[in-house]
Amino acid sequence: MSTGDGERTYQLKLKEGDKIQATVTEVGSDAPKVDSSSWTNIDTASLAEVSENTTIAPGSQIHTEVAGINENHARLVPQRGVYQRNYLPGDEMRTRAIKQVSASLCEGELTQERNLDSVFVVGVATGADVTIEIAMIRGHYAIGLPVTVHDPGLASGREVFVETTANSAQAKAVGIADQNQDGQLLDGDVPIELSHVATSTGKATVQVSGVTAEGIAGTIIDLPAELPTVGDTFKTSVKQGRRHTTLSWSDADIAIEVEFDDPCPVTGTASIELTEQMAGKYRGDLITYIYPSLTVGDTHSISVYKSKNRGTLKIGDQSIPIKLVDSIDTTGEATIEIVEISDAVYGKIVGEISGIDIDDAESSSVDMTNLSKL
Repeated sequence: MSTGDGERTYQLKLKEGDKIQATVTEVGSDAPKVDSSSWTNIDTASLAEVSENTTIAPGSQIHTEVAGINENHARLVPQRGVYQRNYLPGDEMRTRAIKQVSASLCEGELTQERNLDSVFVVGVATGADVTIEIAMIRGHYAIGLPVTVHDPGLASGREVFVETTANSAQAKAVGIADQNQDGQLLDGDVPIELSHVATSTGKATVQVSGVTAEGIAGTIIDLPAELPTVGDTFKTSVKQGRRHTTLSWSDADIAIEVEFDDPCPVTGTASIELTEQMAGKYRGDLITYIYPSLTVGDTHSISVYKSKNRGTLKIGDQSIPIKLVDSIDTTGEATIEIVEISDAVYGKIVGEISGIDIDDAESSSVDMTNLSKL
């Protein structure tokens, strides 16, 4: 059965109960013979139970039902009194492919159900706008062959707009982009399997590379902004205990995830440097805190506690724990120099520790009722 474009021919498999439009090829003393070339599982077919009042000649097209198939021969029975508002084999309709159900079959949009619950189109891709001819009706669904393809949809070579997720090979097609249709929206979620994991989250342009039974495959060919490279530095927000942050560009509607080797020691705004980019992942180092202001080499006055060999730096309403690289034998006030910012903020004692006199406990910032701190 030709698709009407002069290039491709499809054959379908007949089953008992199918409704088809049969073309008479020969009329004689025996049962009229019909064209069987469109079906894969039969070699011959003939009409049975033909009314004496029915005029049949070679070339006649008759609506029939498959009464039986035996030894590659189909026995067809003409359909009488068919309600003409129903869809019939041979009818043409315009539809849009809304869902890929196999490598060569899509479900079509059915605007008027009539005697059908659904329609399937052979040889088109999701999103295709196509006029089809109904090749058969099986139960309450029809199978159609393309007569005119008005738009090919997500066929191989087509460029589409997608939404990506960083470090994932799954994308969602949201529109079609080409010279004729700039950003035509698709109905529903149309998944696309990317050839490589995406580096960013957000918008991208993908070229469809293939349509298989597993779905639609594609390759990212363009992004709305140039992605950063190793060595670039950025200001970003970080949260204590987390090993990652998100960098985003609102004007381009994309974002990347950056992972750290260590959890962030403080919640705030920090300057980071990208150190590695592999597949869909970025890695980075935290260089300095902008707020609260924490930079290697800075000095601060803090309270220190000998029992835990640490101190507390107060900046605004934040209490920031400081791990001391020196062993101390006194609890009190001291000046420290920040020497490292990684999994924690590390500091070393500069000068002497001003010990706390127990007689001054009431004026001290140390809770003297909890002597474990001393």
